[in-house]
Amino acid sequence: MNSLATRTMSRRLRQNLGVFDSNRGSTYLRTNRSLEQVVASYEAVPLLSEYAPRINPQQLKNALVSRAECSRVVKMIEEHGKLTPDSLYAAVERTSSCRGTERAKVAVRFLRDFICFHRDLRRLEALNAGTDSVNLIGNDKPENLALLTERCMTSSCPMNNALPKRKSFTTSF
Repeated sequence: MNSLATRTMSRRLRQNLGVFDSNRGSTYLRTNRSLEQVVASYEAVPLLSEYAPRINPQQLKNALVSRAECSRVVKMIEEHGKLTPDSLYAAVERTSSCRGTERAKVAVRFLRDFICFHRDLRRLEALNAGTDSVNLIGNDKPENLALLTERCMTSSCPMNNALPKRKSFTTSF
């Protein structure tokens, strides 16, 4: 698919889902100030490999948006001693400088991830409903019969000696 078709499809998808306001050119996410959190969430993912065991991922995400939380996280990083806050500062810079087309790309990425999440959630609910309706053992008789058969086959049951040996059949074509 070429880039024009991709842009057209993503614009139509945003319009159909009510996320894109064509009159003002602003997104629902931007008016509710949720887009900053979404951008910070996507920027925090690469930081997890460096800071995750020591710093909570929510703290990292909030540090990318809030200066007070950023200074708190920087203090935690400096207390550790072996880590440097350089990659955190770079992520803060990327988050704060995200404007225009970059924000639109993040909004489309979030929308796609959100739609996939709900699709997967519906599939999980359908799968759970299907497995709940399956009743493998309705009463104890089949289970008891299976246990008796297993015991008989694995132990030296007198019934094993009374049964004729099975012949193996080979077919040749």
